[in-house]
Amino acid sequence: MALFFGGIAKIIKSSGAYTGAVAIAQNYPLVISILGEPVSEGFLVTGNINASGPTGQARLSAPISGPKGDATLHIVADKEAGQWQFDRLVLEVEATGKFFEITSHHDQDVQAAK
Repeated sequence: MALFFGGIAKIIKSSGAYTGAVAIAQNYPLVISILGEPVSEGFLVTGNINASGPTGQARLSAPISGPKGDATLHIVADKEAGQWQFDRLVLEVEATGKFFEITSHHDQDVQAAK
């Protein structure tokens, strides 16, 4: 059973939606100021990805952390014409329970293809 869930986590973590969102978070000044550097990925990603060819959707929650604390990165992304577009990336800080919108339609630092 553990191998099954580990395999699913590996598939999700290799998706462009996940890798692109984590790359944005790792380089986003607000995330760095809250968590410190380096910002690292956690293990247990939850949610779902539904992709078929050049289109798809992703709704994920991914743990990330830094020397100053832990957080969850909530990811809402859509894939169009082979490119993942990040509709919302929200940082939920574990210690405070606060939520921070770290990107929007007009502030996309990274576009990930896969």
